[in-house]
Amino acid sequence: MAKKIFHLFLITILLAFITQPLIASDDDYDDNDNYEDERKERVYGWELITESELVAHREKMRSLNTMEERREYRKEHHEKMLERAKDQDVYLRDCPRPGMRGRGAGRG
Repeated sequence: MAKKIFHLFLITILLAFITQPLIASDDDYDDNDNYEDERKERVYGWELITESELVAHREKMRSLNTMEERREYRKEHHEKMLERAKDQDVYLRDCPRPGMRGRGAGRG
């Protein structure tokens, strides 16, 4: 009797693993929307820039060769966004959103 229960348990686990990809690939599940939103939010001041400015910002970042150049460009972009926020009377955090850096398991 214990063997039958054990075999039934194994078959149930196997079926769960086999059907999981079918459930996860449901047509009305679209992870790309969340991915795009997250990518936008990684750019400081994303709320204040247009899509074309966002594309130009990303192209500029890709064209820079060293970390120092990227750091300097980010600093300039940061200052530009702070100025734009001030002009539009909008508050921007002075640092990236919590949890955006590292995205590892962290300390728990």
